Amino acid sequence: MSSRRRGDVGARLHSAERVRVRLRESHGTGLTKRNVTFTVGRDPTSARQPFRDQCLSLVLPYGYPQSVTPDYATFQVWDTVQGLCSYLRSILCQQSLFAGLGVGDASATASSAALSWMFLHGMSMLGGVLFAFRTSTDFGADPKTWRLFADCVNDVGLTLTMAAPATGRLFLLVACLGSICSAVCGVAAGATKAAITQHFCRQRSNSALVSDIYSKEGIQETIVSITGLVLGSLLSTVLHGSLGLRWAVFIGLTALHVVANYWAVTALCLTTINYQRAYILIRHFMLCRSVLSPAKVARQESVWNFLRFRRRPIRFGAPLHEVVKDRSDLDWLQEELEAERGAELTDPPYIIRMANGAAHVACHESIGSLAMLRSMFQAMRLLSGSSPVGARHETRERFDEFAGALRSKGWVLDEINLPDETWRCEWPPAPSA
Repeated sequence: MSSRRRGDVGARLHSAERVRVRLRESHGTGLTKRNVTFTVGRDPTSARQPFRDQCLSLVLPYGYPQSVTPDYATFQVWDTVQGLCSYLRSILCQQSLFAGLGVGDASATASSAALSWMFLHGMSMLGGVLFAFRTSTDFGADPKTWRLFADCVNDVGLTLTMAAPATGRLFLLVACLGSICSAVCGVAAGATKAAITQHFCRQRSNSALVSDIYSKEGIQETIVSITGLVLGSLLSTVLHGSLGLRWAVFIGLTALHVVANYWAVTALCLTTINYQRAYILIRHFMLCRSVLSPAKVARQESVWNFLRFRRRPIRFGAPLHEVVKDRSDLDWLQEELEAERGAELTDPPYIIRMANGAAHVACHESIGSLAMLRSMFQAMRLLSGSSPVGARHETRERFDEFAGALRSKGWVLDEINLPDETWRCEWPPAPSA
């Protein structure tokens, strides 16, 4: 700035005339950039913009929106709606539960109510532990399905708790089932939250950003809880003494809760590959020789997989003792290893055996995630009717092209979550020349 212009600005400042100065600034890693206009001499009441920014920074991640994926805002809006519905319904359920435990009943004793309460909490904790033990390895592979499952189970649990006082002698049993459902919901929702938060962060290697997104979600949940506490208090006062109206409001909130959860999980556009997404990608590639983007796959994948009980046609990490049972199977194994090793005599990462309409993938102890995806590519060719030789040849010819197209579309190949029975093998040594 020239000395003459500096003198003009100084004179205007000295005369209390308003001066507007525009600057450009960046914050931290440079994800957040903005133009700032300073007006010297303005009234203090006009400083509303910084206060609004401070309020937004309280609930939004650092560097928003550049630091998060495009589906973050849509998911959080629907997640807020479902969280508020859950909190309001839980207040209605607590009223019913307290009534069933004897609160307000002159004939009930404090000790019996305390024992019933302890039993309910003990069974819910036990149910949560058993559920986590059985399914803990599945949450990261399909967070969308398990998140929806958690909220549907929560709906069942709250409905049972709401209806428990009307069941008479079965009150404790029904309330116990409701508590177990709520515990299962807590386990599944908590486990999937980590995978979803990791997805939202554009810089996944930056642990500080991941932690910030996680903490801001906690603040959002706290604000929703406070709002639900205020609205729930008003709601319980208005609905006090009207059982039919309470049930009508409960059913309406439950319907809204299901819809909000469905729209929340379908808004997620995950870039990691699990069994369902791999199946969609490989099938499309076999038909069209092209790879779908994460957004297109998200529109095709189902979030209701927990309602399907059909066994998958591909077993990953199958135990070798189930694949090789007699002398003929051993001869097959030797021939398969020779074919897979090829002229280089290198150990293959897997071998596939078709049996009973399913592909059993026996994995070598050194197999990696990309080789697991390759085994699924080859297994799907076998399931479509190709011969072992044809499936092996097509996999060698096309899989590298397929993997390269996945990377160009934005798919993350470092984390491939396929259902794995975790059996690993050591192949017999190759015969010496």
